Order: sequence, then C-alpha cells, then structure tokens
Amino acid sequence: MERSGPARAHLFLARSVGSWKVEGRYFFTAGDDGVEATGTEVVEMLGPYWRRGSLEVELPGSTVQGMTVTGFDPRRQVFLSTWIDSSNPYLYAYEGSYDEEESTLHLIGLNVDPGTGKKTSYQSIERFAFPDRRALELFVGTGDDAFRILQYRYERIA
Repeated sequence: MERSGPARAHLFLARSVGSWKVEGRYFFTAGDDGVEATGTEVVEMLGPYWRRGSLEVELPGSTVQGMTVTGFDPRRQVFLSTWIDSSNPYLYAYEGSYDEEESTLHLIGLNVDPGTGKKTSYQSIERFAFPDRRALELFVGTGDDAFRILQYRYERIA
C-alpha cells in the first residue's frame, strides 16, 4: 500500500501537542457537584499519525495516571482512540468523527463499566479552542440516557 503522508486529520491531531494544565470534575451520581481534579497532560505525536497523551490528575486521596492514543484511519475515514489508566484494568476503545464547524471530536465505544463489570456505551466529546484551550467530557450511555462521569478543562502551559 502506498502512503502519501499524513492526512488533514493527522495534522489536526498534531495541533494539541504540548503541555496542558488540567482542571476537572469526576461525577459519581446524577445531580451531584462532583469531585475536583487537577493535574497535567503532556501530548506528543508518535510519528505523523498518532497523538499520545500522558495524563496525571490528583483527586482527594488518590492520583490517577492515564494514557490515551488517538489517530485517524484513512481507509475507514474514522478517528480511533484508546484509553488506559491506573484506576482500573480495562482498555477503553472509541471511534468517531471530527466536526470542523463545531471544533469537536466525538467518539463512541462499547467498554466495561468498572462498577458492574458489564459492557456499556461510552461517549467522549472533546472540544477545541486552539491554540490554548481544550475541553473533554466523558459520558456513560448515549442520547437522553447519558450520564456525565467526568469533565476536564485544559489550558496550554507549553
């Protein structure tokens, strides 16, 4: 297969390379105020095709370290992403699309709920305000039944 180099989607992913301050909240029940989280994320490219982020956030009484890898499959025309972290043994996988008008990367995956051990739908919505801001929300479920379990706000520090 002949490669022609990174696609426009890969170049979009590279725009978030850098170091980011993270402020966020984790939500455990519907309607609660959530628990505050603060930390940092370092984002780099693995070659021209894959964005890799290393996150470390402090929660009351614990530290969570996580890693995400996001890329674009030019054959299928979809974004692909994975997530792992130090708080559970599951690999999370997502796929979806980027809306240029809304500057939003919307990903959906069927992943394990660590509380029940059962497969359930997750959706990730990442909004970009380049060059210095991003935001991420993660939901369990889709549509009207979706429950937001976390939100992060990112500000570029380098």
